[in-house]
Amino acid sequence: MVTTPVNGATGVPINTKIQAEFTEPLDRSTAIPANVQLSDSQGLITSVSVSLDASGRILTITPNQVLAVGRAHYLVFLSGLHDVYGNSFVYNGSPQPGFTTAYSTATTGPSVIGTNPPNGATAVPTNTTLVVGFSAPISPLTQPAGLTVTQGGTPVPGTFTFSTNAQQISFAPTKPADAGRDIRYQLQFPTHRLRG
Repeated sequence: MVTTPVNGATGVPINTKIQAEFTEPLDRSTAIPANVQLSDSQGLITSVSVSLDASGRILTITPNQVLAVGRAHYLVFLSGLHDVYGNSFVYNGSPQPGFTTAYSTATTGPSVIGTNPPNGATAVPTNTTLVVGFSAPISPLTQPAGLTVTQGGTPVPGTFTFSTNAQQISFAPTKPADAGRDIRYQLQFPTHRLRG
């Protein structure tokens, strides 16, 4: 399971939304607030709303109030949450997915603070890994829709990876690019920070 904010994240805005990506589609009738618990390090449970994307694999958890500041928060899926095959969700990680909140809300989305190679660079090796840095953590779950790499208008096959703090995306092409042709990477939100 992949979560956003990433497990162990710090400085998370107190108006954040949480997303969890599952390996199997969930049974929509079980993807309900009663099967999701968001609690903090003081034992306070925050009521939430939940929604499931069209694939049935990405669950968005929206706290019904701003989260407590400067506290660790833990996401727990209760035994009533099932996949479409009737299997209960079992999280084998330890500890439960969690993050620590900052002392303020997020009011703007992230911005690009740098790229490597820089925009307009020439004589770049054809097998270069592209790196994009952001001003704030972004959701790894939205990357497929948010960042594309093309050469001559054709998508370039490769692998995206995120830094531990989710503030950098790296793209390693599967094969070297064609020499002498521009490579373009385009950001189209929703490659964004989750916030209320």
